[in-house]
Amino acid sequence: MIKSSVKASPFIHSSETSLNLHLDLLIGLLSVMIISVVQNGLRALTLCLFCALTAWLTEKIGLIIARRDKNTDLRSLAMGLIIAMLCPVTIDFWVPISASFISVLFVRVILGNNYKNLFLTPVLAWIYMLTVAPKSMTSFPSEVSFGTFSPFENINSDFYASVESIAQQLQLKKELPYSFLNILTGDYPGGLGTTCIFIILGVCVYFIFRKSMAWQVSLSMIVTVAVFALLINRTNQSPLFSVLYELSATSYIFVAVFVAGDIINAPSVNLAKIVYGILIGVLTMLFRYLGFAEHCVLLSLFICNFFCEILDVLFLYLQIYYLRKRMIKK
Repeated sequence: MIKSSVKASPFIHSSETSLNLHLDLLIGLLSVMIISVVQNGLRALTLCLFCALTAWLTEKIGLIIARRDKNTDLRSLAMGLIIAMLCPVTIDFWVPISASFISVLFVRVILGNNYKNLFLTPVLAWIYMLTVAPKSMTSFPSEVSFGTFSPFENINSDFYASVESIAQQLQLKKELPYSFLNILTGDYPGGLGTTCIFIILGVCVYFIFRKSMAWQVSLSMIVTVAVFALLINRTNQSPLFSVLYELSATSYIFVAVFVAGDIINAPSVNLAKIVYGILIGVLTMLFRYLGFAEHCVLLSLFICNFFCEILDVLFLYLQIYYLRKRMIKK
């Protein structure tokens, strides 16, 4: 009997299985959103709700106009939440809302089922936001509490003190002041839903238990960056803090779990998933060393996503080749 590692568990061969995957993703994102609201206030909730609703309505209305016989699923809601959580809490509302509209319209409506896996909706949205509002996307408030910012009004950058992100501070070779507890609880500048590593890793465990993520991709991404951090310490602190800071920079852990680890877009062959994650990690660190700061993870994902199917085909052929050789020997 020939066995292969071509298994994306669970296989998506029914609407019920697909619904379970979308529900798990939504549950994980809502868990992160709750912590974000506690840390950043009602403005975080407002941004998340507006982006999720925009993404859902864009797909719903777009499919109606395109006359496609397909119901809008929960995935568009999840994409809207991810886009909002990648932004600073001080971002102008129009930036993530327009990003949700444009990315969902392009990937999920215009491209449709045939080509949508070539592009990741949050990655396109992130590129768009960094293009149209680079200053707003890379400016983080130094102090945030539950009632610091209005939940509905746009915020003038003159009214709050800003601080560089961990990625920017590493690039500028500054000494980072954050403790182990700060990193775990998300008490440092970053996207409004991407900083609390403790909760994100907890959601990751839930996903693994539910078999609703490509954990091989996420794990290989984390291990790759950790190895780079140990070999090249940019923090002038202990190796532990080097690893923590590199994993925290540019929403890396959040992206590894919720975007790259998305089982629907990840490669199907297990070895391909591992190589895919390693490639993302290697490119991310190379881009960081080249000084791309906030752009490195999205550039890595954007590039590596084009190789998903190529990696699947390559490793599938390799498996078949070695299995045939084993059978011939027997």
